Amino acid sequence: NYPIYILGYHLGIDPIDALLGLKSECGISPKVSSCSHADQDLASKSLQVAKKAGIIADASACYLMRRLEIEDVVQTEFGRIAVTQETLDIFSRRLQDAESSSFFDTASGGRKAGSMAIRDVQMIMTEWTEEEVNRKIDVMQSDLNWLKSDCELIGAVAKTDPADGIIRLRREEGGRFFDDIFASDGSGRVLISEDFHLRQWAHGLFETRSAWIQALLYHLAAAG
Repeated sequence: NYPIYILGYHLGIDPIDALLGLKSECGISPKVSSCSHADQDLASKSLQVAKKAGIIADASACYLMRRLEIEDVVQTEFGRIAVTQETLDIFSRRLQDAESSSFFDTASGGRKAGSMAIRDVQMIMTEWTEEEVNRKIDVMQSDLNWLKSDCELIGAVAKTDPADGIIRLRREEGGRFFDDIFASDGSGRVLISEDFHLRQWAHGLFETRSAWIQALLYHLAAAG
C-alpha cells in the first residue's frame, strides 16, 4: 500500500514500467481508485475546478495521455498540462536507456535489442528488430519533445512545508514522487495520477484535489 514510484525504485525501474509491469508481468491491476461513489464524485468535482485551476500530470499519466492521443483535447479543456522536472527526467532516462540497450548485430548488419524475463518458471528471451528499436526510440523522443515544448514546467514547491519526516523522505532517491504532490499544492492545480496511494498521500498532506485517467475521459466525453 505505497506509491508505484517506490515499487519501481526498489525494482530498479521507472514508475511507468512499474505501472505497466504490474499487469503484464504479474497479472495484477494497479489500484487506481477506491471505486466508491464518493471517490468518483470528488474526482468529477476536482476536474470541474481544473477547468480554471489547470492540471498537473505525473509521469504515468503523461504516458497514458500520449498513448491514448488525448493530450491536445486535454489542453483545450484545461490549458497547458503542468509537469515537474522529475517527470522530464523520467522520460529522458527512458530514452537514454532505449538508445543504450540496443546493439549492433554483425549477422544482419543492423541494430537490435533484447530482454529476458521469467514467466511460469521459464526464461523468455525477446528480441526487437532494428525497425522496432528505431520506432520505440522515435516514440520516446517524441514524448520528450512534447513535454518540453507543449507542457508547462513548474516548480515542486508546496505552499507550506510538511513534517520533517516527509522532507527527509523526499530527499531520498525513492522519494521524488513527492515533487508532483508539492507542485500540485504550490500551484493549486489538480493532480492527475493513476496511483491511488500517491493521491491518498497528496490528500493527506495538503488536501490536494486529484483525479485519474478514467475520470478524465468521462469528463472529456461529457464535455463533448
